[in-house]
Amino acid sequence: AYGEAGAITLEWVGGSNQVIDYNIYRDDALFDTSTDASYIDTTAEHDVEYCYTVKSVYDAGESVPSNQSCDEWILMPVTEFEASGTNGQVELTWVHADANDVLLGYNVNRDGALLAFTTDNFYNDQTAEHDVEYCYNVEAVYEIGTSDATDEECGMWEILAPDELTAAGLDGYVHLAWTDPPDGGEPGIGDECVAFDYYGNEIIGF
Repeated sequence: AYGEAGAITLEWVGGSNQVIDYNIYRDDALFDTSTDASYIDTTAEHDVEYCYTVKSVYDAGESVPSNQSCDEWILMPVTEFEASGTNGQVELTWVHADANDVLLGYNVNRDGALLAFTTDNFYNDQTAEHDVEYCYNVEAVYEIGTSDATDEECGMWEILAPDELTAAGLDGYVHLAWTDPPDGGEPGIGDECVAFDYYGNEIIGF
């Protein structure tokens, strides 16, 4: 038994010419009959494991059961999910679920609650506050339900301070120098620095 594409397929080696048909048992109950040495269970629900056995049917009655084979089919999830805090937001990316045209989109969850629905394979959380870590996962959404969620990925964005500040006393003044924080892009994180004197007054010209 193997599950794929919304069904579970059964295959077996057929019996002798005297076999009339085959009785198919699902979870120890008679489920259906087939005249072929294969069967497709289209009634199986997603993310539920089913166990099957098959018995040959002769004029004299049923054979002993075959070996048991178990499987399930799943709603395909997204893969390679990542979260990164940058540019004043938390940016989420993933690889599309392998579901062709039956996929409706994706639920983006933050800290256990639905944040947004999107049909893209990325999402930028612009409501995330700086210096707060958020944890996310993503579910693929289908008409018949949602896939298993991805593992959680956490991230945050920060307001970064200038780096490598130096102060040098010169002739009648103190010269300050520093390096800019990393370029944050939109919406302007890291675009400029502000300097203050000893008394907390902004120094014009920096």
